[in-house]
Amino acid sequence: MSKTSNFLKTTAILSTALFTLLGGCLVEDPIDYTTATGSVSDDGGQQGGGVLDSTAPVAVSLLIDNGASSTSNTAVTLDISATDDVAVTDYYASESAATPQASDSGWQSYQQSTSFTLSGSNSLGVFQRTVYVWFKDAAGNVSANSVSASISLGVYDTTAPNAVSVVIDGGADNTTSSSVTLTLNATDDQAVTGYYASESAVTPQAGDIGWDNYSVLVGYSFDNNTAETKTVNVWFKDAAGNVSDHLQDSINYSRPILQPGIRTNIAVSTVISEGWVECFSESYTTSGTTISSIQSQCNKPDLMMACGDSTTLKAAASAEASAVIPSTPDNRNTPRLANGTWWYLNNHSWGFSSDADITQNSCDTSGPVDGKQLCWHTRSNGDDIEMFGGYSCGTTRSNFQTTKRILFHRD
Repeated sequence: MSKTSNFLKTTAILSTALFTLLGGCLVEDPIDYTTATGSVSDDGGQQGGGVLDSTAPVAVSLLIDNGASSTSNTAVTLDISATDDVAVTDYYASESAATPQASDSGWQSYQQSTSFTLSGSNSLGVFQRTVYVWFKDAAGNVSANSVSASISLGVYDTTAPNAVSVVIDGGADNTTSSSVTLTLNATDDQAVTGYYASESAVTPQAGDIGWDNYSVLVGYSFDNNTAETKTVNVWFKDAAGNVSDHLQDSINYSRPILQPGIRTNIAVSTVISEGWVECFSESYTTSGTTISSIQSQCNKPDLMMACGDSTTLKAAASAEASAVIPSTPDNRNTPRLANGTWWYLNNHSWGFSSDADITQNSCDTSGPVDGKQLCWHTRSNGDDIEMFGGYSCGTTRSNFQTTKRILFHRD
């Protein structure tokens, strides 16, 4: 039996004996120490349980459209405020006055300004709309009272726009770019004011985030870079918040083919024509740039690592981003093969070679003599890795006054 258990049982017996000796004259109820939530440790310290949060948030205020008395749009903005002894975590907005349960669907992460869609009307006229908001904390305590505010909704237009057409990339069947152009066409008895494009077929509310100003030509980026048939759904709305039915168009998306191996003395204009976009460039003589900062700038699926100047790359190789910048640093002298190139990155150096036999001192000093090599010096910077200087750029060694480290990225 543990020392804690022995202590608790002994304490229970002593308290009972004391109660008997005093003739049952204790004014407080005896404590059942054998079931108390706290315990005493071997060193005599209190081992109490966690303090439960039973205090609900206090609802403070609500404004609809900054306190406006009327609107003709069902999409409005709510400015909400609440306090809690720990933290307000969620809010629940509704036109129903029924208090929600903590487990109900419809709770949203707490923010002081948020969008809300009022219920519309199929009839013309002015209608009173009241919004109620409750708050809860991480323990699931729901505010005892809601805050509410009212606004007059003027319904002067009940006709939704007519969705006419949506075309991806001028009607093309295939694309290797994850960013495409949508040609939109819709009409309305008043005016089309917004469009909503999504690969989800779920109809949006007029006040949802994601609506953009209507235009005939707009850009759209796919949700992911998976090679597949992409279907884009589009809805339209007017100033009154009437939302149209949706239209859709599809296109076959495939990843662009990466040039395998290492290329030397290639024109920058050539790689740009292949869809590459420069995302990082600095002199070989620059020190202190971290890998994480480069990764935040060069964040597309494919990367090209290169060296040279503004017109010619002396050495360049490309692969998926995870091969060029791995999530875990490589062991020293242990390169990885990806897209016909041997890659390495650790706190000694960062680079590539056409040969797996490398010697990082700290850059690779035993690389091939065919010019298919690049190496930048690195060192530790806390949990990060930073660059300082460089050793090779194609056939060039150590003379880098005009040579640049360059990275390109591409969808």
